[in-house]
Amino acid sequence: MNQLQKTHYQQQQVGGLLWVSLACVWLLAVSCNSLPSDRADVSIDAATNVKVVCRLFCGVVLCLLLASVWTHPKRQQVMRLCWPLVLFVGMAALSAIWSPLKTISLWQAGSLAVLSMLAMSLAVLYDSIRDFSLVMFHLSCVLLVNSGTVLAATFVMPSIGSLDRVSEGFFHTTSASASASLGLTLLVASALFWNWRWARLLLLPGAVVHCAVLYLAVNRVSILMTFIMLAVIFCYYSARSRTVPLVFVVLVSLTGSVYVGLDPGLGSVERLLAASSSYASRDQTLQQIMELSGRSEMWTAVWTEYLGSPWIGHGYFVCSPTGQIFVWNRWTNWTAHNVFLQCLMSVGLVGMLLLLWGFARVASFWGRCHARGVLSSEFSKLFVLLSIWSFGWGLFNESFLGPTRPQSIALFVLFGLAVGELVSAHSVIDDQCDGLDTATSESRHGLLTGDER
Repeated sequence: MNQLQKTHYQQQQVGGLLWVSLACVWLLAVSCNSLPSDRADVSIDAATNVKVVCRLFCGVVLCLLLASVWTHPKRQQVMRLCWPLVLFVGMAALSAIWSPLKTISLWQAGSLAVLSMLAMSLAVLYDSIRDFSLVMFHLSCVLLVNSGTVLAATFVMPSIGSLDRVSEGFFHTTSASASASLGLTLLVASALFWNWRWARLLLLPGAVVHCAVLYLAVNRVSILMTFIMLAVIFCYYSARSRTVPLVFVVLVSLTGSVYVGLDPGLGSVERLLAASSSYASRDQTLQQIMELSGRSEMWTAVWTEYLGSPWIGHGYFVCSPTGQIFVWNRWTNWTAHNVFLQCLMSVGLVGMLLLLWGFARVASFWGRCHARGVLSSEFSKLFVLLSIWSFGWGLFNESFLGPTRPQSIALFVLFGLAVGELVSAHSVIDDQCDGLDTATSESRHGLLTGDER
């Protein structure tokens, strides 16, 4: 077997392993959600057992997968870039030693380890624009299926409490709305940035399903982040063509002129604003909204408990030395509803520094690759979008440091794709520094037409 045949054979093997990672994405997504714990007609033990088996199975498979690609050229660079994440996962597992809820800390740290291995395996295996499109397609389908299931449960099985703000689990509004927001963002970005055929086909049904979940969930943060994401995508897209913003301005002007002619008193606007205010307030008082739906009380309580162990926290996914705090009229192991406070209360300042080191390392790689022009403009736009979404969502929720949900799986998958692309782009810089004639990022992200994709 000559070198060319050997290389082709290795690429086929890697392509086959990519499907293993995608199978783990689906298995984790369909098993990560739990029915509400306050439903007496549901077997909680059976649901938990399924979740444990699926997560352990994925952990073993991903360990074997990483071992099988240990000699892959990208593996060393991927591990180097993900080293802070590996240390963070290690500290999360180590924190079970001083955690008052050792089982919870170990379980959540193990789940974090599985998601991290998933991200690293995708970073190593992803190699071309076709691989990128394949992973984005499956990720978009996962989020669409999740929103579709939530929507169906809301109308077909209302007795199980779909989109219930009280229960924790699959049907909680926060998880459902976050998945819908991220799913809609990815669909629109895929359709406008890359014009993939599958994205065009899924865009209309996806927009209907995701928007319906966002409307029913009435999660203000998710709705706000969705509007921000769509606005940024529109700005990116309109920059490619001067006719887009011009047509938009003309349509808005014509619509406004026609409306003023039909309703000079603007009575419909007043009724619409009143209905919108009632919808957005969710029957809360102005004081409750000013307190961010009780988050200020939560953040104060979590910060007070964190100061009791500022360096190493109280144990991963544990809020206090006793494992409980009294907030919102209930004693329980609350999440911090803020990704940074969640990190501090779990693994302290040491863990926070590891996390910030990881973010800074990835951002530094992106800045260097972007400055050298070895990244496609579409990828850079997607990187900025996901950074904005993750930061905005993390300000009001525990994000990827919370329970394993479809949106946290999606964030780790996207992180893996980002690391894989940055490592490949960085190798181009190294080759350029060595004076080698290498292909630019445009050859890796070849400008395929929508039909060819």
